[in-house]
Amino acid sequence: MPSGSLVSILRVVMFWLAVLLAPDAQAQSGGRRVALVIGNGAYRDVARLANPASDARLMAQTLQAAGFTLIGGQAQLDLDKPRLDRAIQDFGHAVQGADVALFYYSGHGMQVQGENWLVPVDANPTSTRDLDFQMVDASLVLRQMEGAGTKLNLVILDACRNNPFASRGMRGAQGGLAEMHAPEGTVISYATQPGNVAADGSSGNSPYTRALADAIRRPGLDIFQVFNQVGLAVKQQTAGTQQPWLASSPVSGNFYFFSGPVTVTSGPAADPDTVFWQSIANSSNAADYQAYLRQFPQGHFVELAHNRLTAGAVPASAPVSRSSADAIVGNWLWSVHSFVVPDRVNTIRADGTCLLNTGTSCVWVYDPSGQSIKFIFSDHWTHVMQLSADARSMKGKDDWGTAVDATRSGP
Repeated sequence: MPSGSLVSILRVVMFWLAVLLAPDAQAQSGGRRVALVIGNGAYRDVARLANPASDARLMAQTLQAAGFTLIGGQAQLDLDKPRLDRAIQDFGHAVQGADVALFYYSGHGMQVQGENWLVPVDANPTSTRDLDFQMVDASLVLRQMEGAGTKLNLVILDACRNNPFASRGMRGAQGGLAEMHAPEGTVISYATQPGNVAADGSSGNSPYTRALADAIRRPGLDIFQVFNQVGLAVKQQTAGTQQPWLASSPVSGNFYFFSGPVTVTSGPAADPDTVFWQSIANSSNAADYQAYLRQFPQGHFVELAHNRLTAGAVPASAPVSRSSADAIVGNWLWSVHSFVVPDRVNTIRADGTCLLNTGTSCVWVYDPSGQSIKFIFSDHWTHVMQLSADARSMKGKDDWGTAVDATRSGP
């Protein structure tokens, strides 16, 4: 066959390969993705919420791993009215010409006369006349997305908690959030059904946000499969008392957060010092504070730890058994009994730190009173494990009660 003919055939083959593979390549890249992630919990005039800050950090990390550019470069926490207005305005500018725009809000939200309002941390209304000046109408977010040229808009509201101003007798105030009209190419996800109240959660994250982060990280799920998995997980986690809700207009094409293997390398890991302290901040066990001081002698919270021990706020406890703690140093094959989480290798060090082969860091502390070892991971998960008598295996559970096994993979 003449060489010219061969070249022509190869060109035709390469052309059709490019045509056939183009949609998949587009699904892999997803185009330009922009997100605004907000967590409001430190309210000044009403009850504070425990989890929005950690919810927002978890979502920010998850979305960065999925290729999103975040407004402000990170989760925006505890925004007052001027800062919330400015963040949404910046979001509106940034999404112009983007392929995907995503808005996530965790915090207080309220429904008044069929309209949904996001509550800044400095809000203190006494009547419905104050709402326009002290709060943010959730439809403002949708208006920022309209006309931006995006292919997909996502609005995620983990804000269906109790109305913090219910005792003030505001006319037209109702529980939960109202269902909003989804403009073309828009998906709106609520933590629970319209008019219902969602749980803030007691394990560091709300049930909804934890389920959402887990579902997003599952490769090969399109956007509607992701939210279906979230609904099933939250319903199971809350024994059916909370059922997430989805409102959507027709969406052209398929969108995947991850269409290939997930690698958690999206920016700096959480500060192990802060992660460790957050896990023991409410503890009444002196061993937790002693462990913190050993592992972070120059840490951010050393003075607080000493104060709690000196003031007798926690009971005295025996020192950590060094021989028991040393028994876990080495490489371990880490297995969570969940189809969402693949097996990983955890390298445990004698200095109280550890590192998964996915890049996730962690710290660990040995509790002699319960003969258990607590592992606090930078992606906000905690595993409490029991070491076997021969120090070759560990068994335990994560925050959700899912079984975790570990077996030593080296000497």
